[in-house]
Amino acid sequence: MRLRKNAGTLLGAAARLRADGVTIRLVIAGGKKPEPFVRLAERLKLGRSVSFIGSVDPLPCFAAADAFIHPTWYDPCSLVTLEAAACGLPVITTRYNGASELMTEGADGFILEQPDDATSLAARMRQLLHPELRRTMGAAGRAVAGT
Repeated sequence: MRLRKNAGTLLGAAARLRADGVTIRLVIAGGKKPEPFVRLAERLKLGRSVSFIGSVDPLPCFAAADAFIHPTWYDPCSLVTLEAAACGLPVITTRYNGASELMTEGADGFILEQPDDATSLAARMRQLLHPELRRTMGAAGRAVAGT
């Protein structure tokens, strides 16, 4: 399943982490047709580790989040990525997101070369399990976003 925002790869990365005994919680916002991804989450046995919440105001989500993950196949310059950074969240995105051109790999977030690389995404997500790294990257992202 290859849709532009790429929730499938995110779910695959989450399943890899869960298989390694890592406890995570994903909230996937947006999306007009979540049913294929809901079924994929079920097949991957993610259970209550993932919630699909539809179109919402992202700001309350940012306040509750530890990181923002947007493994897109294409986005000229994702405003939501910049908003997440402005809210102090470390970002994981791809080089196919124009907003990645404003980022420094490893400083304010991570930039994946290949959107369909669930193994690399899982590795980056694992790194963000460390609160100090999230804090440091979030502060750097806030500076990049100009806040």
